[in-house]
Amino acid sequence: MSTRDWAASARDVVRRTPAHTAWRAVAFAAGAARERQALSGVQTYCLFLGHARSGHSVIGALLDAHPQIAISDELDALRYLRAGFSRGQLLYGSIDKSRKQAANLRRKRGRGGKTYSYHVPGGSQGRFEDLRVVGDSQAGWTTRRLAGDARLLDSLRRRMAPLELRFIHVVRNPFD
Repeated sequence: MSTRDWAASARDVVRRTPAHTAWRAVAFAAGAARERQALSGVQTYCLFLGHARSGHSVIGALLDAHPQIAISDELDALRYLRAGFSRGQLLYGSIDKSRKQAANLRRKRGRGGKTYSYHVPGGSQGRFEDLRVVGDSQAGWTTRRLAGDARLLDSLRRRMAPLELRFIHVVRNPFD
């Protein structure tokens, strides 16, 4: 097993454990403190809803290319909301993931090991000026979590107040 394969395997084991969530809580809190000024201008928090593999990644990438928008792909914000993360931590989590994905040209592995790039040449992916909208395009898990616990929506509203909440539902052509 190569070093890269070993590292990816180790990451998969650690992800979604309480220790990983605790580490992210600390990292996101520190990041939110560093980005306090940028986050103070945010007016809207946006989540994607619907079925997985319906085109949310490409729509999120296109929005992320706007200089006033930071949309992460597959942060799973509601998981962190449930874990008690603050508004600042959630906002920072999305902009941090957006930056990391942009540094990797928003490449994503698809079915069959095929790699796709959602990079928008000339766009502001991973960078922003006068940040107004932050969000996450993890539609499948967001939908499942809300369906499993409708109270999460009220929790999200309270946590994100006074920000406006917006939801995007991408519908894929059923014949595609």
